Amino acid sequence: MELPQPPADQELKNIIDKLAQFVARNGPEFEQMTKTKQKENPKFSFLFGGEYFNYYQYKVTTEQAILKHRQAREQQQQQQQAQQQQPQPQPSQPVLHQPPPPPQGFPGGSGAGGFPAQNFPPAYSYPPTSAYPEPEVAQFPQAPVTSGAFSQGQYPAPPPTSDPPVSFPPGDSNFTTSTSFVTTSNADPPFVHSSQSFPPPPPGDATYTAPQSGEPGAFTSTSSGYAQPPPHPPPPTVTIDSLSSQQQQLQEQIQQSEQNLAAQQLVLEQQKEGQMREGIYVAVGEVLRNEASDLGFSTQDLDDLLGPITESCTKDSISNGKHWIFTNAQSPAKNTWLARYLLYKATVNNGPFNHKLHIIYLMNDVLHHCVRKNADDLKEALQKVLVPMFCSAMTIASDDQKSKLDKLLSLWESKINLEEGVLMQLKNPVESWAGFEKAQLGEFPQVVATINQHIDATFEVSQ
Repeated sequence: MELPQPPADQELKNIIDKLAQFVARNGPEFEQMTKTKQKENPKFSFLFGGEYFNYYQYKVTTEQAILKHRQAREQQQQQQQAQQQQPQPQPSQPVLHQPPPPPQGFPGGSGAGGFPAQNFPPAYSYPPTSAYPEPEVAQFPQAPVTSGAFSQGQYPAPPPTSDPPVSFPPGDSNFTTSTSFVTTSNADPPFVHSSQSFPPPPPGDATYTAPQSGEPGAFTSTSSGYAQPPPHPPPPTVTIDSLSSQQQQLQEQIQQSEQNLAAQQLVLEQQKEGQMREGIYVAVGEVLRNEASDLGFSTQDLDDLLGPITESCTKDSISNGKHWIFTNAQSPAKNTWLARYLLYKATVNNGPFNHKLHIIYLMNDVLHHCVRKNADDLKEALQKVLVPMFCSAMTIASDDQKSKLDKLLSLWESKINLEEGVLMQLKNPVESWAGFEKAQLGEFPQVVATINQHIDATFEVSQ
C-alpha cells in the first residue's frame, strides 16, 4: 500500500507535522479544539477530510507509535536499573545429608580389633576414626544379656574391650537403626551419630508398632544437631459472607465499566456524525474551488459579495448579489456551479439561522427575476438546490423563525411555479434533509471510510 504523500508546500507540511505531534501527545481533544479555532482557516482543511487528510492521519498514527516505543524502552531501562540496584543473593551451600561414621570395631572402621575395612561407595566414605577419640569410660562389671525385651538406658554401657563387639547383619529385623541429619548452618555439618534400638516384637505379635512419643525408645529430635521445622501458618479464614461481598463488588464494577463503555461509545458516535458533516463540507468546498478556476470564477470575489448579505441583508446588498449572478450566469455549467456554491454557503456547519435565511432571501429574488426574464436554465439550476437549502434552515429554526420560511414557501407555491416533487420535499423538511445528507455520504465514500476508521480505532483503545 502506497504511503500518503506530504504537501509540496513546506509551510503546510510543517503545520500538519506539528499538529500531528501535539495530537499524538495530548489526545483527540487537542484536535477538536484546533478544529473549533481553525474552522474558517483554509490551511486546516485537512482536519475536515480535505486534501492531505490521509497524510495527517498517517502522521498521527506514526507519532503515536513512536511515543509508545519510546515509553516502552524507558520503562525497560528503569526496570534494568532497579534490578541492578537490588543486592544479589549469595549462593547458599547445598544441604548435604551424609551417613554417620561407623563406630570403631564395626565394618568400615579402622580401629584396632575391627573387622577388615570394606569398599564403600564414595558418597558413604567415613573420616578416619582418629578424629573421634574414644571417651574414657569407667570399668563396670558387665551383666549378662537376656533375650527378653529391654529398654534404652536399662543397662550401663559396656567397658571397652579388644574383642569385636556383637553386631547384627544388615536387614536383621531384631535391630533397627534410625539416623537423621539436618544441617543448621552453611558450614560443613558435623558428623553426629545417633543410634537407637527398639525392643524386638514379642513372638507371634503381628500388630507391633514403633514406640510413640513419651514411650521408651521413642524417637526425639531435641538433641544437638537436629533442627525443629517451623510451624505451618494457619490457613486464611474465608467466610461465605466475605465471598458474597467480594462477588457483589466485582459485579458492580463490571456493570459500571459496561455503562461507561456504552456512554463513551454513544459520545463517539455523536462525534462521528459531526466529523462526517465537517469532512464532507470541506470536501465539497475543495471541489467547488477547483471547478471555479476552470470556469473563470473567483470564489474570493463571490465571498466578498455574499458577506454583506449574510450579515445585514439590506436591499442594496441583495440587489448587488442578484446583478452579479445574472451577469456571470452565462452557461449551464456556470449556472450549476453558482447554484451549488450558494448551497455550500447556506449549509455551513453550525451556521446561524439568519445566515441561512439571508441567502434564501437572495435565492427568492433571483427566482422571481428568472420568472420575469424567462431565464429557465438558471431557474432549473437554482430549483435543484432550493430543497436542501430551505430544509437546512427549517431543521434548526424556532417557531417564530419557521413562520418566515412558511411565508416564503407559500409565495413560491403561488408565484414561482415550482415542480410538484420539489414542493413535496419542501413540505417535509426533516425527511428531505436526512435524504440529502445520506446522498452526500455516498458521494464522498473516502471521507466517510477514513473518519469511521479513526473513530473505531479510538473506541478499540478505550475498550
